[in-house]
Amino acid sequence: MFGILVVAHGELGTLLLETANKILQENPENVISFPVSWDCDFAQTKEVLDKKVNKMLAETGSLLILTDLFGGTPTNLAMTQFKKTKVEILTGMNLPILIKAIILQKTGVSLEECIDELKMKGQEAIVLVSEIINEK
Repeated sequence: MFGILVVAHGELGTLLLETANKILQENPENVISFPVSWDCDFAQTKEVLDKKVNKMLAETGSLLILTDLFGGTPTNLAMTQFKKTKVEILTGMNLPILIKAIILQKTGVSLEECIDELKMKGQEAIVLVSEIINEK
């Protein structure tokens, strides 16, 4: 099983995780939010993140880090944690990606097996409603 660490600006990750938990009606194991404050000290925050990632890796063996925005501080911090086959980072996180990641985590699939599916889920979740309405 892989762990899931949601790294995002301010409380965004915490709020997304709370929303996913409400929708799924559960509080899954090894799914944690790591808020990055707007005025964080990069080096100090990285130290705290290092400890969190190492702890989660010791518990789960592999880790999916979901971040909100490529190029933002949360993603830049997460990128310092990348470890091939151990830590994967998916940016542009949205609620459908987080829910799907939690569901896949429970099935016992490996981290490598679910990455493409999560990318696809995030892209499929982008819908222009006017296109749907005009089709009917």
